[in-house]
Amino acid sequence: ALTAGSILAIAAGHSCSDGSRVRCLAVRSSNGAPSTHGQGYSAGGYPTCSADGKRVFCLFDHDYHTCADGSEPCCMDGSNPSHRGTHSGDDHNLDCGASIERLVLDNMDSTIVGDMKNAFEGSYQPCMVDAYKGQFHHDWARNKGFAHFTYKFMPPVDGCYSIEEYHPGSDKACSRYLPTKASLDIGYCKGKTLSLEINQAQNGAQWNEIVSGLPFYAGTEGRLTMRNHVGEVCEETGNCFWVADAFRLTYKGPTCQSGEEATKPCQKDTVSQTEASLYLQLSLGAGLEKDGVLLKMQKHKPRFEKTFAVHLGYTSVSILEITTSGRRLHGDESSQVSVQVRFNAKAQNRQASTPDTFKAALQADFTTIVPGVTVEKVSQVELRSRDSEKDTDDSSNLLLYLAIAGASLVFLGIASFCVWRKFRSKKNPQTSKVDQVIVKPCDETSNVEATKEIAKSKLEDLEKALKVDHCDTASTGTPSSEPPASLSGTNADANSKRDEETPTLCSVPNIVIT
Repeated sequence: ALTAGSILAIAAGHSCSDGSRVRCLAVRSSNGAPSTHGQGYSAGGYPTCSADGKRVFCLFDHDYHTCADGSEPCCMDGSNPSHRGTHSGDDHNLDCGASIERLVLDNMDSTIVGDMKNAFEGSYQPCMVDAYKGQFHHDWARNKGFAHFTYKFMPPVDGCYSIEEYHPGSDKACSRYLPTKASLDIGYCKGKTLSLEINQAQNGAQWNEIVSGLPFYAGTEGRLTMRNHVGEVCEETGNCFWVADAFRLTYKGPTCQSGEEATKPCQKDTVSQTEASLYLQLSLGAGLEKDGVLLKMQKHKPRFEKTFAVHLGYTSVSILEITTSGRRLHGDESSQVSVQVRFNAKAQNRQASTPDTFKAALQADFTTIVPGVTVEKVSQVELRSRDSEKDTDDSSNLLLYLAIAGASLVFLGIASFCVWRKFRSKKNPQTSKVDQVIVKPCDETSNVEATKEIAKSKLEDLEKALKVDHCDTASTGTPSSEPPASLSGTNADANSKRDEETPTLCSVPNIVIT
């Protein structure tokens, strides 16, 4: 039995003229190429054309060199893969310069039909007579907003493709029923979507170019989805038949040229989200209660999400919350209810429907889900893009940072001032400097030391002294009516000491504080 090491050695064995190994390469077709299964080391390449028109030699159905569908192990330099060092490619006689075959997507080809809903095969002879290959699908003029038909395909090679659409209707008996604005969603590139409208009432029974160029990639599935919608317009008002027939894609080159759609390099779209609230004014028929209606809406939330997405122009909508309020108007006959629907919407990809069209679609939903409910008014408010919120948050954060920085500077200023004050207080214990104190004693013989004591008193005591407008003492120890003792005599020392502690003043001191 072969070991894992030997299998890997064999798998890496086939080399090319430039010393490289065979690699998986998208090819136009493997039809007619002989199988190399079981040939192992002795297998040689077979001439074929790469998807982008290069002459290459490839192994087909090899034992160990395998690739995904549409690709084969080939030498990228155009030489013949070999184990023996012979890489001749002189016998390659295929014309790889020929144009890549067009892709035709027919509604009756089961290999390219993806999913479909409320779409039926045609039976109306005036339309069938010039439909592509004699058949098409339609919606029976019903289920507006809820019918679709998807075509899926794998591009044969990376590059730019034009898209054409085919529908019946060269006969007026057919075209009079076809809508002027049928919706088409194109899934192209690597996750991008383009939405547009097709006038199916004109140019019937022929190929009509709808996109001059869009990039598609080999290995990445492309999709075309036709949709009907509420409010379709045709000559036979109220009896419009949306149809899905055929499409054709034509390779135009490795890149899309200027003036064509999507000339920028392909990359995954950044999905933007929008949060919004929708307000509905509903009238409830007899026997209906707002709580019951709310429960029905909650149960059928996916249906409302789809209606919101289609008519508000988003790829998807997710309902976050449904709330109601209202009151009974006429006994048990009817009531008015206000409904708020809060939701998230992702990636707007088409123009929103008109308010009347959206209202009609919602009415159709309520008629199906809970008969007796009438949609009186629809209003949409509070649209908020997540990107906008980010910008707003960034601006708010900038203001916040500036405010914090300003507050920090103020704090540092205050702290510096306090430190300075503390440092100065250590040099001079007085927090307030009394530059000048003028005191007029009641007795001209008062000791000069009393003035010094006033200068050393607290600022609070000085402020109290300012309130005094008549002869009073500077302390509560001695009433102002007590006459001062003589500085001479037996009690001179005691009286002098008492006068120093509680001098008596006759006027408000003239104090200058700095």
